[in-house]
Amino acid sequence: MTPKERAETLPFAMGGVEASTVYSSYDDAPSGSVAVVTVDGPMMINDYCGTPGTRTLGQRIKAADAHENISAIVIRMNTPGGTVSGTEAFHNIIKNTSKPLVVHADMMCSAGVWAGCGSNLIIAAGKTASVGSIGTMASITDFSGYYEKHGIKSHTIRASKSVDKNEAHAQAMQGKYDQLRKEQLDPLNEAFLGSVQEFRGDKLDLKKEDVLTGKVYFGQNTIDFGLADEMGDFDYAVQRALQLAASQNNTDNSITQNQTMFGKNKFKAVAALAGKTGEELTAEMVTAANEELEAAGIEGVALITESEYDALQASVKAEKDLTAQVKTLTDTNATLTTERDNFKAEAEKYGNQPGATPTSVKKDGVDNPESGADESQAAIDALPHNQALDQNPLFN
Repeated sequence: MTPKERAETLPFAMGGVEASTVYSSYDDAPSGSVAVVTVDGPMMINDYCGTPGTRTLGQRIKAADAHENISAIVIRMNTPGGTVSGTEAFHNIIKNTSKPLVVHADMMCSAGVWAGCGSNLIIAAGKTASVGSIGTMASITDFSGYYEKHGIKSHTIRASKSVDKNEAHAQAMQGKYDQLRKEQLDPLNEAFLGSVQEFRGDKLDLKKEDVLTGKVYFGQNTIDFGLADEMGDFDYAVQRALQLAASQNNTDNSITQNQTMFGKNKFKAVAALAGKTGEELTAEMVTAANEELEAAGIEGVALITESEYDALQASVKAEKDLTAQVKTLTDTNATLTTERDNFKAEAEKYGNQPGATPTSVKKDGVDNPESGADESQAAIDALPHNQALDQNPLFN
């Protein structure tokens, strides 16, 4: 096997842009390398004749994502598509990588699109790069006429309760395709289209061009119609992967970093907020983002606009000010109440002393005060502390 053949069939890693040395093992690669995984030919779940299946390819991607020497991953995609079995699982591995993952698409059709749409970035390989064939189909070959000609007759016997066993297939063999289409092809197709729409998000304009009908697009059209993001050769794909890795590790709140943080359009409404200033955010955008988080089962967190945050801060400050005022008034009230009680006790003490005309603070059952009582009361009322109480709204 030549080095080129080895590189095409086995995972390898490349050093930084300045040193594009190829390493056959993630352990041998220096820190900050880019892992390269190749999808070549029809996609099948199991390995076949030396070609790795999606199960093996997925394991390689997960190993790269977990390896300390790897900072990003590039998938070289050259596939016409493949089987339904294993494709969704392969897509889930790609979409769930913690490190940036870039797809370099020479041919990315059918199942290849389902898998690759979970990446951070799709780069079309050039003007002849093909992307599309999004859809689901089944092909059935009927050999019954040939067999009968040679005296071979096939019999199908079902168990008593297995009346629907392979019935859709049997109907299709008779030229009746509705049951197979309704029970199998349509549900699978909806899952396929749903993933493409979820992860390509607003990049698709189905009114401009419905890319979900099975057509294949080439070159610039793959970008114009939202199936790819950029165009460039393989070295460019490696550079972009390293840039995304640097952005992910950069504390600067750049747009590229936000796109990486929000991750592969998992949260389209949240990702739409990336890079926008407070003035650009609308209440509708924030509401949509919060509804998206709630639908995903994320609790205890909510997004608010800058104006809402400022209003909340002002409300908190006003509440603190009112709380401080209430405490001050409460303390003042307690002090004044104590002083009042002390002065009343003092007045009671002096008023009950013997004299020519004894007085008291309180005279029960007497309509007319004793002579001299008015003067005594007036003197008490004129005391500074009693006048302070008279002016306090708490005692009026």
